[in-house]
Amino acid sequence: MAARRGARGGSRMAATRRQNATRGGRALVERLFDEVYNQPDIELAMAVCAQIVRTPETLRPDLIRLRTAFPDFKMHIDRIVSANRAVFVRWGGYGTHTGPLVLSHLHLTVPPRHVRVDLTGNTLYIVDGDQIETRIAERDTIGLLLQLDVRFVAS
Repeated sequence: MAARRGARGGSRMAATRRQNATRGGRALVERLFDEVYNQPDIELAMAVCAQIVRTPETLRPDLIRLRTAFPDFKMHIDRIVSANRAVFVRWGGYGTHTGPLVLSHLHLTVPPRHVRVDLTGNTLYIVDGDQIETRIAERDTIGLLLQLDVRFVAS
């Protein structure tokens, strides 16, 4: 009987650790949005990023690209779901396109259109302890290009 109680107590402790890790991961991601993605000063954003992201330099090119094209860009969390080490975020954002937008994966640079755009996406974060270990993002690039009046012509 004592062994069974011990096992149950152990599973309760493990569940508590998982809940704490889940809350901690969620708080890290919320801080990333508040203090990194919504920070217009890249160096201040990177200082925070260095504290909470295992490889902060991987975010620098994305932040520079975002702030160059949309200096006033603001992001918000629409939905956040966390379990164990995984934190899933459905997010949105908006900004005015006042600088060149470089989309290297499409081999495309869009000159400033001076229009306000909305962007949505989903990101999965994997948290390890007090740092974000992995980030896998998907964003609505086609919707963004349509708002910027970018047309593709079949050749």
